[in-house]
Amino acid sequence: MRSGFMGGLFAGILAGTLMTILFGPSSAVRAGKKLSKISRCLKKKTEGMLKKVKDRE
Repeated sequence: MRSGFMGGLFAGILAGTLMTILFGPSSAVRAGKKLSKISRCLKKKTEGMLKKVKDRE
């Protein structure tokens, strides 16, 4: 779990740096906001699924 989180964090930082270099800071900030919204939504969905599985057990 922890290694997956660290890998995701590293990939996010790397992608953010690459976007900043290629497209400039303003578009990188916009893309970062979109990515954070997507990750928040995915986190809510996975938490909901985990609760359903626990309720079944």
